[in-house]
Amino acid sequence: IGPTMLYHAQLSKMSYGMEADPLAYGEVMHNVKLNPSLASKITIEPVAVAAPQDTGKLNMKSSQLGNSETLLGRKDLRGDIQEFEVRGYTLPFIMASWGLDLSHEHIFIKIDIESYECRLIPSFYNWLKDEPKRNVTIFVSFHPQLQPCTREQMKGALETFKLFSMVTCNEDEAVLPITHETTFEQFEAMMDTADCLTKKQNSDFLLHGRALMA
Repeated sequence: IGPTMLYHAQLSKMSYGMEADPLAYGEVMHNVKLNPSLASKITIEPVAVAAPQDTGKLNMKSSQLGNSETLLGRKDLRGDIQEFEVRGYTLPFIMASWGLDLSHEHIFIKIDIESYECRLIPSFYNWLKDEPKRNVTIFVSFHPQLQPCTREQMKGALETFKLFSMVTCNEDEAVLPITHETTFEQFEAMMDTADCLTKKQNSDFLLHGRALMA
């Protein structure tokens, strides 16, 4: 979150972030102190977001701390790997600690977690299925070039996607015609047509709680 937190704070009423990498956390806190006019609008926790089954102490790995590529759960890194432990909390838990209410606040959530989204996004279904989503927008980056999601994980992601009024993919914001009746096979065809989830680069999805006006 280091490179984006100050930008977010200029556009929003309040900005909240979670940064597990201790070096990146120190850097972003230093930048916040250098911008006192924004500091009162920023809250950053030195923790990691986690799916419910992964909460507690988490083992993180990085080839270089502070490089925005700290990973959770990857086993294929090579070279001089740095490891550290961090506390992991579910997003609804940490948002409740910040006093955020999905039914009243306009909330934009940015998720860029180096392939852990494969476990996290499916877990959002049980959280969001009974919550108001009209004021919620989620921007999530998938990283198939690092570690592709399994078929079961993508099925879970689709169930979460179905909860939203509109889902778009990548820079051209191609609208994916996802409905409550969309099958996984249809979803796979949509990914191919829109060139989403290619193995060569990130794929960014916007999940809109409120349908956009034409």
